[in-house]
Amino acid sequence: MLKFTNKDIKAFVLELAKKIKKEDINAVYGIPRGGYAIAIELAKVLKLPVITDEAEITKKTLIVDDLVDSGKTISKYKI
Repeated sequence: MLKFTNKDIKAFVLELAKKIKKEDINAVYGIPRGGYAIAIELAKVLKLPVITDEAEITKKTLIVDDLVDSGKTISKYKI
């Protein structure tokens, strides 16, 4: 099993944030459990609000999950 420190995760989030075009999004939503922690850290770096209600998701919401396997979970959030 891989183990990551808090420092590792913050470095990853900073690298990921550099690749995100902030003007294309206005909020961040973390898929419950797995994506929530990374979503919160990304929102802090990007200075964007975190959405916790699925009903608030729009085409400008960045949806974050911890992994993509079959794509079944993320497909639920397609707008």
